[in-house]
Amino acid sequence: MIFNRFKTLCTALMLLATATVFSQENMPAPAGSPFSLKDCIQYALQNNTDVRKQNLAVLKTRYQIQEARAAGLPKVNASAQVLDNLILGKQLLPGDIFGQPGTVIPVTFGTQYLVPLKIEATQLLFNKQYTAGLQAAKAAEQLTQTNAAQVRESVAYNVASTYYSALLTKEQQNIVQANLDKIGQSVQVAQVQYDNKMIRRIDVDQLRVSQSNTRAELDNVQVSYTQTLDMLKILMGYPLADTLVLAGSAGVIAELPVLPANGTATNPTLLLLDQQATLKTLESKSIRAQYYPTVGLVANYGNQAQFDKLSDVNWIPSAVLGVAINVPIFDGFQKKRQLQQRDIELQTLTLDRQLVQNQLNAQYLNSIRKYRQTQQTAVNQQANLNLAQSVYDAVQNNYKNGIATLSDLINADTGLRAAQTQFLTAQLQVRISSLDVLRANGTVSSALIKN
Repeated sequence: MIFNRFKTLCTALMLLATATVFSQENMPAPAGSPFSLKDCIQYALQNNTDVRKQNLAVLKTRYQIQEARAAGLPKVNASAQVLDNLILGKQLLPGDIFGQPGTVIPVTFGTQYLVPLKIEATQLLFNKQYTAGLQAAKAAEQLTQTNAAQVRESVAYNVASTYYSALLTKEQQNIVQANLDKIGQSVQVAQVQYDNKMIRRIDVDQLRVSQSNTRAELDNVQVSYTQTLDMLKILMGYPLADTLVLAGSAGVIAELPVLPANGTATNPTLLLLDQQATLKTLESKSIRAQYYPTVGLVANYGNQAQFDKLSDVNWIPSAVLGVAINVPIFDGFQKKRQLQQRDIELQTLTLDRQLVQNQLNAQYLNSIRKYRQTQQTAVNQQANLNLAQSVYDAVQNNYKNGIATLSDLINADTGLRAAQTQFLTAQLQVRISSLDVLRANGTVSSALIKN
């Protein structure tokens, strides 16, 4: 017993040391320093509320396994009573015993006080349902762990998509700020031209209206960025009152190094259904085990004090050792109907698995097609943005030199803004489609943390 406890303690210490090393190797960026996508996901996998709840669920199932195992361990109970027989019972005995044939005589039995003490021990020797129940508890733990993996995948996907959205919103904020600066320069040029009687007052006013609209757009983008950052904090489990600084930029089109092969067979959703089917099979096994007899060992030892006065105490010991056997004979077909229900539930899970497998395969193929399409769209929008920027620069230069009109400048500015918006949208779609490819395989968290 002492050796087993020492072995358990050593194992726990080794696991604690391993977990400490792992946590240090995967430690996210400290609060206040810039967070990369990897840092955000690692932080979320440690602090997100849903992840922490699933970790508690896994811990609970481990305790349930220990509870199920405890049913096969020895049970020891002790009891003690102090009884005062206020009225002693009597029994009628034949008078022949006392020399009074043909009569019955009431005789008092027992003493005024009884103090029974007993200790009882039981040990399960044979019970097939116990073995099946222990297997079901272990299967339930695996089911909970897979469910926790599914939650981690969902959290990683949501964190990544929100992180990308925040980066692109920040990029949009920089672009709008740059546009505001350029419009400010144009307003200054227009004001000089107006002072020199080269343009009309309405031309200057139009530019000022555009400047005001751009400033309002910048305010909206800043609010949107703050809201997106707060959403990211909530997903990560990061304190809302603390500052979260994101590392990296959205200037480069995100690409998957290599398009992953179809790995939907290991998707946590499928594994979850497989483990549910295993659990149903073990439930059927547990029901069938109820047809078998159960055997247990029973032992008890007792000592009972009987007395009318404390000066006259008599202790009477007793001991019992035996085997208890319980044999089920007929239950009105209750177990048979339970087995039939489990069989139907197992068939339903099989159909669900086929459906989910087909859905995941379709999701994988569609996400690959979407990823390639958004990649091409992003490339086209990059070229379109470069062209729109060239057109705007040329028109702005011509406007400064009095060659182009204000209408030409406003049209070029509108075209540039549209190209910028389309390019940022394409950037976000590329990133989301890459996440969709990983989600179909159930590898979002592992792939993003690894890379």
